[in-house]
Amino acid sequence: MTRMSALRCDRTRFVARNPASRLAGRVVARALHAVPGLVLVGCVLPPSLSVDNQDAGVDSPPAIISVRSSTEELDEPGPVEFDVAPTAQDQSMDLTLIDSDVGDTLYVRVFVNYTDAQPTAPRATCTAAMNGTPTRTTTCDLQALCLNSDVGNNNLMQVVVFDRQVLDTGTPAFKATNGGMSTDRTYTLLCELPSST
Repeated sequence: MTRMSALRCDRTRFVARNPASRLAGRVVARALHAVPGLVLVGCVLPPSLSVDNQDAGVDSPPAIISVRSSTEELDEPGPVEFDVAPTAQDQSMDLTLIDSDVGDTLYVRVFVNYTDAQPTAPRATCTAAMNGTPTRTTTCDLQALCLNSDVGNNNLMQVVVFDRQVLDTGTPAFKATNGGMSTDRTYTLLCELPSST
């Protein structure tokens, strides 16, 4: 028999290379390899969807729930009727607003015939202070809403609610904020001379 064809099995060498004492070390090593996998597995908790407990990291736009004049609910797109100043008496607008960011103060601006090409200052302003809940209310004085030059024209009234203070300068004019969000409602506005009766 040639040297290549002879099978030799040296059990003493095999046992010497794999002693029983090292088997315990392998079990420990395998357990240690499993630890990082267990650390990565855990419970993923969804964020709270409650509007009463929002963190300041997520901003959401305000919303307008209702707009009422001193006499009726104002439905988009109108038309809505208001008297011309200065004889207009007790004209106001009550707004119910909602913002899930309970720490935001809401700023309301009422514009007439505002365009980007010819921006005009708001005719009325009011503020809904934070009250610890998402829903806020405010009242805007509208005695300066309609001017004599608005009588007989097709006017547009835009009610805009901002969740940041409106800046004195910036683009768009009279609507610029520092990273804030806004929402609006637009109405056809009829400005009328008060009746003499």
